[in-house]
This record gives sequence, C-alpha cells and structure tokens, in this order.
Amino acid sequence: MKISRILFISLWCFAACFQKITAQNAVAAEIQKLKNDPCLKHASWSFFAVYEDSKDTIARFNEQTALTTASVMKTVTTAAALQVLGPNYTFKTRLYIRGNITQDGILNGDLIIRGGGDPTLGSDKWKESDKDSLFSRIYAALTLEGIKMINGNIIADASVFEELMAPPGWNWGDLGNYYGAAPSGLTICDNLVIYCFKSGPAGLATEVFRTLPELKDVQIRNLVTAGGTGDNAYVFGAEYGSLRYIKGTIPANSDSFCVKGNMHDPPRFAGQLIKEALESRNLPIMGSVITNRELNPPIDYKNTGLKEIGRIESPKLTDIISVINLFSNNLYAEQIHKAISAHKTGQGSNSNSNDIIKSHWIAKGLDADALFVTDGSGLSRSNAISTTNLVKMLMIMAKDKTCSEFKKSLPVAGKSGTLRNMCKGTKAEGNVMAKSGTMTRVKGYAGYVNTASGRPVVFAMLFNNYACSNKEITQKIEKLMVKMAELK
Repeated sequence: MKISRILFISLWCFAACFQKITAQNAVAAEIQKLKNDPCLKHASWSFFAVYEDSKDTIARFNEQTALTTASVMKTVTTAAALQVLGPNYTFKTRLYIRGNITQDGILNGDLIIRGGGDPTLGSDKWKESDKDSLFSRIYAALTLEGIKMINGNIIADASVFEELMAPPGWNWGDLGNYYGAAPSGLTICDNLVIYCFKSGPAGLATEVFRTLPELKDVQIRNLVTAGGTGDNAYVFGAEYGSLRYIKGTIPANSDSFCVKGNMHDPPRFAGQLIKEALESRNLPIMGSVITNRELNPPIDYKNTGLKEIGRIESPKLTDIISVINLFSNNLYAEQIHKAISAHKTGQGSNSNSNDIIKSHWIAKGLDADALFVTDGSGLSRSNAISTTNLVKMLMIMAKDKTCSEFKKSLPVAGKSGTLRNMCKGTKAEGNVMAKSGTMTRVKGYAGYVNTASGRPVVFAMLFNNYACSNKEITQKIEKLMVKMAELK
C-alpha cells in the first residue's frame, strides 16, 4: 500500500510537471515552427519571453540581436519620460507682454507666446486644451490687463526646442504626412493640416478646394488622381518650406475627401490662429506674426520690461503617454522625447535626448551594444534594440513606482488602441498588454501577458524584412500571444 501510494504521488507529480512543461513548450514549439517558416527565411527576427516573478525563460530566439523597432521604440521613450520627468509633469506655455498700456487699453508693444513644448496645445483630444479653450484663456489674460488692442506683433517663440524639428533619420516620404508631424517648441492643433479634395471619374485629376487651417503662404502642387479605394495620397515637403506636393490616389466621384498632412511651420500657424481668434473677439492686432527664427537677438526673459500675464498647462504626462502608446502618436512621442533634454539642459534637442535616454537605460542595466536610440517615436529606421533589452526594461518598469501608469498606457489585445482587433475570442483577449510597432517590412510587439495560471509574463518580439503580408505576419504573432496567455 505504501509503495502504491508513493507511486501514485510520483505519477501525479510527473503528470503535473509534464502538463506545465507541455504548456511552456507550446510557446517554444511555436517559435520552432517560425524558424522553418518560408515567410521568415530571409528575415531577421527575435523573440524573448520570461516569467516576471522568477525571470525564468519561457522561450527565446536571437534575443541578443539588435533589430529595427518601429513604434515599439515608444516604450523606451515613455518609460524613460515617466522616470526622468515624473508622472505628474506638465508642459507650460507662458504668455508675456512688453511695452506700455495706454489708459484706453492700447498695448503699444507685443504679445509673446512662449512655447514650452506642449503637444496638446489646441488639440481636440482634451476639452481643456482645445482651440476654443486656448483662445479664450489668452483673450481673458489680455482683458484682465485691460488690453483692448495690440499696437504691435504677436511673437511665437518655440526656442525651448532646437530649430531643426524632424529627427535626421526620418525618411523624406514621411516628412509631409500627418504621422511625420515634427516636434516643435510651440505646436498647435496636433501640427495637423487637412486637405479637402473633390474628385471626378477614375483616372482624372482632382481638386484641392480647401485646407484646414487655411494655408495662406503655401503653394500646393496637386498630383493626386481619382481611383482606387481609401486614402492613398501622400504629402511631400520640407519643414518651414512653402511648397507642398501631394501625389497618389483618392476614391473617384467624391464631393469632399480629406487627406491629413503636417504643418510646415507650427509656431507661425500658432501665432496666426491666435491672431485670428483675438481679432474675431474684437481685440485687433495691428502688427504681424513673428517667430523666434526671425528674432535677432532672441528674447531675454530676464528683462524687467517683460510681464508674464498667463500660463497654460498641459494635461499630466501620464495622460499624454496614454495617447502615445494606445494610438501610437508620433508627434506626442517626439515632444516628450525633446522635453527630456529640455528638462535636463534647458533646450530640447534630438541628439541630446537620444544620449540622455540611452545613458538612463544603460545605468539601469541594459546592454549599450544592443541599444541604438535615434528618435522618440520609432519612425526612424536607425533605431535598434534587442528583445533582451526590451524585456529588461519592461521588468524594470514592472517594479517601478510608475508601473501602474505605464501598464495602463499600453493597448490591450481585443479591447483597445492598436491591439483592439487582435486575438478576439482567444485566451489572449484582454490578457495581453503591449505596444505595437509597424512600418514597411517591420513588425514588433513588447509588453505583458496575464497567463491562465495567473503568473505574469514579460515578452518582446521584433520581425524585420519578412516576405509575407502584414496580415500574415500578424496572424503568426497572434498565435504566439495566445500560446503565452494559455500558459499554466
């Protein structure tokens, strides 16, 4: 009886261990399949997954190889921002006047809008930051000073960030489009321009009949034809340049089809929109809009002739990071990226922020030889990181005081953000929280999994130069997510 009981217990333990190993090996088995997948024959790819509590490896492949990240890079940026700037950090836009105010309310001088790098200024993503709220607060600040007219200029000062907006590694084909909106010390309305088209029969030229906001000093070369389905029109143009090319196709026979592009000169747009808003409220501006690029010397804010009359604060950093990670917002990612060096050095620059962020993570234990930071959003193909480094960083964040805020910012499979259509009806739905990354021949995900056993998993996967469609590679990735969620 005693021997039978020992044998029974031994068999039970073996079965339990076998079940656990089998479940674990289901992820490794899926990785083994991918090693022989024709889609990945000429690709570079990497996978790494560990249990958060024990750091035990679940599956790995090429985990030390540094690969192009696409928007998975946003996890590196947002996690660093939470630690360097703090979750309650806010951007501040300051309003100044200089000159004298007469008894009848005329400011013989200038209104200065001193940008603080706030990506939410004039954005309709937050009621407290939208255009109407912004313009009302500026108007209220002026009227509180008794100002009824400005006999001077509006100065739009974006000097908190470097003059060169776009990171050097961005492709020419991205620069004019909405997803290529570049960071500025003074943004407005998500640095977005909407081009409204009319189209006729397929194959014929189209007409741009309106832009929002109005582009007064920009020449538009419209090469878009009618045909195809959806928005296949792309905008090309340099920052601060007065020429925009638009080429591609939009649907035929449309009375109004909208295409999104970026603002070529956000500070000037900000000044112009503020000027128009004040004048519509019967507060005339006699001068023009001048940006800091036209000022020599720059404004000295220690000058006693300046008076600060108002301050506009952004939503908290945690709210901004939620937009970045949930919807993969490039502009917001680049704004907080440059804000890190502005916070540390007094002026935001791409190269300084790259160095600060890389040094921050190396000091936390990441491998310097597998971490290449060239922008904040991942739009540059020069970014590269290993899945080992990504998992290490996510493990650090899992123990950080900002863990809750960081995890809440990540899309959830089948539920929200860029993962809302993934893994529906599977164990992974609602149990995978991860940042996605997609560009031509690049796909990646990094984040956390709540497993069937309740043990949290940290994972990262990156695929470069695969030979199948985005839909096909996504289906392969979904299988990996499901296998991790089913772990027991």
